[in-house]
Amino acid sequence: YVNDMEVGDKNVNTFRRTCYFEIVGQAFLWHQIRCIVAVLFMVGEELESPRVISDLLDINKNPGKPSYNMAPELPLVLHGCGYQNVTFGFSVKNLWAMSCDFERQWEEQSLASERILGAISSLATEAQVTEGDINSFITLATEQRRKKEKRLKTKPPGKQSSSTRMDANMLSDKTVIPWGEALSRIESALCIRPSPSGPKEILHVPLMERSRGTTYEEKVQSIIDSSATDGSNTRKKERYEENIIRKRKSPEEDEDF
Repeated sequence: YVNDMEVGDKNVNTFRRTCYFEIVGQAFLWHQIRCIVAVLFMVGEELESPRVISDLLDINKNPGKPSYNMAPELPLVLHGCGYQNVTFGFSVKNLWAMSCDFERQWEEQSLASERILGAISSLATEAQVTEGDINSFITLATEQRRKKEKRLKTKPPGKQSSSTRMDANMLSDKTVIPWGEALSRIESALCIRPSPSGPKEILHVPLMERSRGTTYEEKVQSIIDSSATDGSNTRKKERYEENIIRKRKSPEEDEDF
């Protein structure tokens, strides 16, 4: 279950604010948390309805996992493990060394962050582009989006394509403006900003409409079918059955777990 959630400094621009999810469980599956967070961010960005969580967990509607990118592994931290009747000891010497190391890492990362933010700020005020170049960029991006939407037969929420075409005078306008102002104009026209995912815009395909991976039952059935036809996977089937028997727990073991 989600134990806690917090959004970072509200004085920071919305698109740069951080947030964290604290998820507590008895055990975690491989990539489980990264998948959960990826879907939660899609909901937060209004690319998916909150109802999609229930739909994904409904094996009748969704027998296999849809194809989507997991959340990045960099922020993922297993920060606490609890055990019954087990107490861990700490020493001042070790805690002092760890605290010093964390302070060093924090300083390095904070300085790197401020250096990059300074570069972004300088770029916004010092770099200049022409109105014609901005208009050309918006026109090209709009056409590319329209082609993708036509191919996907969908329009992502919050990203409506404009049918307005710019005349030759607008495309050749030599008026110069700062890059920061140009970014605001592009965001207003296209509802996009520079993103860590790269300069190429990716249109969102609803999760429930995406191709799905092979289910556990389909894999098992494939083993059974292959064994029945040519006998080539007989040993694989035997290993599977042995593994199931070995993992089977008694009611007492389940209760203890």
